[in-house]
Amino acid sequence: MVAEIFGQTSEYLSFIDDFCSIYKIEHNIELNTFKEIAKALNEPRSERILIQHRRKVSGVLASQNLRYKNAAYPGDTIEITSILLFSDKSNFKHYSVEARVGKKIIANGTIVNFREYNHSEQNKN
Repeated sequence: MVAEIFGQTSEYLSFIDDFCSIYKIEHNIELNTFKEIAKALNEPRSERILIQHRRKVSGVLASQNLRYKNAAYPGDTIEITSILLFSDKSNFKHYSVEARVGKKIIANGTIVNFREYNHSEQNKN
C-alpha cells in the first residue's frame, strides 16, 4: 500500500510540474509557490490545459531503493513526503520519498516516474 501511495504522489507531482511548465510557456509566468500554483489551477483556462495534457501523457512508475522500516496498521494516518530530485532528458523524474506514521518512518527511498507522450495526441494540438 505504501508503494502505491508513493507512486500516486510522484505522479501527481509530475503532473503539477508539467502544468507549471505549460503555464510558463503559454503565459510567460513562472509559478514558484503553492499559492501561485493553486491560483493558476483555478483559472478557467487552466481546465483546458489539464484536460489536453492528461490526454497526451502516460507514465510508468518504478521503485528504486525503497526500504520498509516499520509497519502501518488499519486506522493509521500515513504522511507522505515526496521531493523531486531531478528530471533527466529521457523524461524520467526522480523523487526522494518518505512515509511516516506519527514520528516513526515506516518507509523511504527513491521513486522514478517515466513520462511518455502519446504521439497521436501530441500531433493533434
